[in-house]
Amino acid sequence: MGWEALPYDCVGMARPARVSDTRIVWSWIVLVPWAVNDSKPWLDGAEIIDNPLMKDAAQKEQVFGVMRAALDARYGGAVGSRAVDDLLKSLEDELE
Repeated sequence: MGWEALPYDCVGMARPARVSDTRIVWSWIVLVPWAVNDSKPWLDGAEIIDNPLMKDAAQKEQVFGVMRAALDARYGGAVGSRAVDDLLKSLEDELE
């Protein structure tokens, strides 16, 4: 399992570990390379899967959904706002 592309020009990785017959813990990390002024240029966490019959691909998709939600919660508003500002500036530049 290597690094995978995520929104906001980030990359992430997740790895599973079976801790009991009925529980799998996925540890994950997202690197945010452009967050140089941020106190923590990464996000990390763990997701517990209590359904050992769920296929690995479905578990991974669920965990990456959690990772994307964490990115949206942390950077969605700022990045979206900046994108709107950039679009308005480009439209103003075209009119001049």
